[in-house]
Amino acid sequence: MSGGELVRRRVGLATTGAPEFQNRVNTILALASLPIVAAACVLALEPVGAQSTPTAAARPEERTVERLDIDDAGLPFAISELSRGSVDGLHLGIEEIITEKRADSATRVPRFSLHLERKTVRETLDALCARDPRYVWSVDGYTLNVYPRATTSDASCFLNLQVEHIELKDAADPYAALGALFEQHPEQQIGYAQAGGDPSYSAPWTVTLERLTVRQLINRVAEHMGPRTCWTWHGIKTERMFAFWKGGYFAPRD
Repeated sequence: MSGGELVRRRVGLATTGAPEFQNRVNTILALASLPIVAAACVLALEPVGAQSTPTAAARPEERTVERLDIDDAGLPFAISELSRGSVDGLHLGIEEIITEKRADSATRVPRFSLHLERKTVRETLDALCARDPRYVWSVDGYTLNVYPRATTSDASCFLNLQVEHIELKDAADPYAALGALFEQHPEQQIGYAQAGGDPSYSAPWTVTLERLTVRQLINRVAEHMGPRTCWTWHGIKTERMFAFWKGGYFAPRD
């Protein structure tokens, strides 16, 4: 499929989004093949409409992970295990390596075993990225972003594109932001999936967000779901998608 399009895959739940996309339910994703990108620096952007920037004592990366046991699994699975632990105030954004086809990801993910006790989130993420050096991590507001190292320097890629101004009115959940995002970047094809749980906000959210990247936008709308949240960007080049969770999420071992 050529040109930009916002499409979605529904897995057991109703979806939300801009009205013009309401009739595209259960559509197989057809997405652009641009690689993803992440900022290399540690950011300190205040989460608009969610929380103020945490103090040094309260920063999520300095909180303690009581125990993490990984047996012969890949980094995405390890991050999902971290997300489902007992770390209060943990917000994670995980960008998996986008491959040409599904077989690529299954054969190239390094598997490792790792057993940690009473380490900080920072130490835990350092250890995980050391086991799979294809990945790095950084901090943006309350969110800890894990992303492919190879994407850090390409400012033209989707997740590092600039969003100068975006308005959400009575947004029910973070998926509502994707319709507004598509309006600003109609050349992009944006996929998303509701794969489990209820990502709804506690009340309709009206907010104006300015001068941030796509990644930071997704961080802000995910943080607003509640005290512990996750979002992922995953798939293959023809089926890339966002997903959002309150609390933790589950990823396959590969």
